[in-house]
Parts: sequence; structure tokens; C-alpha cells
Amino acid sequence: MRYLPAIVPCAALLGCTAPLATHEPLDGVWTLESAQSPLDPRTLKLTQHGTTIDGSGDAMGVDAPLRLSVRGSTTGSRVVLTFRFTNGSELVGEYTAAVDSDHLVGVAVFHNGTDLSHSLTYTRN
Repeated sequence: MRYLPAIVPCAALLGCTAPLATHEPLDGVWTLESAQSPLDPRTLKLTQHGTTIDGSGDAMGVDAPLRLSVRGSTTGSRVVLTFRFTNGSELVGEYTAAVDSDHLVGVAVFHNGTDLSHSLTYTRN
């Protein structure tokens, strides 16, 4: 019985050292290596929750940066992201990529009447 008062504080301290949130593989800021179009998102800030991805980003408009929202999913090393942003009207892009620890490499298709497609590579900052 004498050990019980010592065990309770130790157990409480061990519980406090547990991580509050886990770091997922796609969490973080990703920067485009080379833009081919003003629609190409220059930066992506991604948060992964299991297989679901949420985030935001920036592309370059005619005279000002464009904010965009990002939603997507991941399975293994495959990532599918949907970019939504407004440039007079809503534009949508779909990016399918392979991911390793520091790179997203894939193709984005922008559905703006022309279905423009670009190869895009992002590097994690």
C-alpha cells in the first residue's frame, strides 16, 4: 500500500509525455519546383487525417495571388488532390501524384474549358 501514492503521480507523468497529435506523411508545406501555368498552385499546405487530405494553397493570378482550397485522399504512395479556386469563376484542378518522403510527382488537369494538363513536382519545405 505504501507504493500506491508513488505510482499514481508516475503514471500521470508518463501519460503527459505521450504525443498529442501524430505527424502524417503529407502534413506540411509543399512548394512547386517549376510552374508551367499561372493556374499551377505554387504552394500547398496539407494536413492528412488517415487517408483524407485537407489544405490550402496559392497560385498566381493576373495581378495578385489566388487562394485555393485543397481536398483529397491517399492510398499507399498514390495521392489524389482537388484544387478549387476562383479567378472570375470557380476553377477546378485534379492532381494525381506519387509521394515519397519529400516529393509529390504527378499530373494536374485543370477543368477550365480546355482541360489543360501539366506535370507538377512539389518538394516538402
